[in-house]
Amino acid sequence: MIKTISALILMLGICFSCSKAPSKLLILSDKSELAGAAEIYTALHPDIQITLRHVPYISASVLSEHAADIVIGDDINSEAILTMLAPADISTPVYPVLASAGKHGKQEALIPLAFNLPLIVGRREVMKELPDPVIIRQADIRTLEEKFVRRDRYGRLSNLGFSPSWNPASYLDLLILEYRISELIFEDMHGFDELFVRVRDELSDWISSSAGSPDADFEFTRRYYYLPGDVLIANKRTLFTRMSFADWIAIPGTAAENLAIRYFAGDRVIPVQSVTWGGIGKNSPAKRQAAEFLQWLLTPDVQTQLMDRWEKDGLTVFGFLNGLSSIPQVNQTAVVERFPAIRGMLPENHFLFAMPILPDRWSRIRNEVIVPWFNSALYTENAAKLSEYYDKWDLHSLEERY
Repeated sequence: MIKTISALILMLGICFSCSKAPSKLLILSDKSELAGAAEIYTALHPDIQITLRHVPYISASVLSEHAADIVIGDDINSEAILTMLAPADISTPVYPVLASAGKHGKQEALIPLAFNLPLIVGRREVMKELPDPVIIRQADIRTLEEKFVRRDRYGRLSNLGFSPSWNPASYLDLLILEYRISELIFEDMHGFDELFVRVRDELSDWISSSAGSPDADFEFTRRYYYLPGDVLIANKRTLFTRMSFADWIAIPGTAAENLAIRYFAGDRVIPVQSVTWGGIGKNSPAKRQAAEFLQWLLTPDVQTQLMDRWEKDGLTVFGFLNGLSSIPQVNQTAVVERFPAIRGMLPENHFLFAMPILPDRWSRIRNEVIVPWFNSALYTENAAKLSEYYDKWDLHSLEERY
């Protein structure tokens, strides 16, 4: 009898200790600032043990290698990654345009957490001349810079209003707007040569109409654009510059006071430059805990707490995860309070356009293929096709392992 009771006590002890073992969550992310979120969450939930594994970018092969329970990263809505994720049933209301871009079939596989929009920055007095208080179009920029362009006595450009070549993100802005009306599906990098040529021709026309020629534009950039764009604006060397939210908050406060922002837009459409997504691994043994963490991360109070935490830790992070939150309520309160420059400038859902599908390794393709191709095609005759440029890169690139 004593042996039976002892054995029972031992079994209960073992079961008790087993029940206390924390559930483990592995988060794979390109956002190092999420370390604070993991720390706060584990303090609130001692039964959860979170490991944050930071990588420079996320692709299907990187996700497969790490077998993460949760993946959080920029522009990971590729078909290859979507097939590796479980449905995510998150109840927080987000911008519908963003939510639809994260679906795999009818299932929500990726949940939008934050997003970035293209900013055009200029002096306040110049921005007051624009017809719209929120957006700026290519035609608006061209109109204002026509009377701004100046040449020195040697015929060289000494003042130039704006050039899309100053920030390669401008190439992507026009590409997204052109893609929107193309009815193409951007699953890989083949079948889009004509689209890229149209965008290149539009960029070339814009550059030539402003600077006179691509060569003159290149020479002006070489002579003056070693200085930050906001400094050139303050010196009245240029009218505008293209920035991201992260660029904007890096401007010193006294300099930013004299500047204003607009969103670069097409015909009443603002191209979403990037989206930060969150998803749950299809093979995760802790899907419920992973969903609970994402739901917690999509709570307005939590996002506000994290913004306070990043500021306290001395991290330079715009808004939520260096962008606007996917939750409109957070932008209307916490983000505006911290960044008053966007007060009254929060776009409504129907103005936004987010690319519904992207090729795998989009971050690398954008930086290592698309931008170099535009830089070559704008200034070189008989440049290779974009698809040929991509194939050569793909053949010689090695997928880094992290």
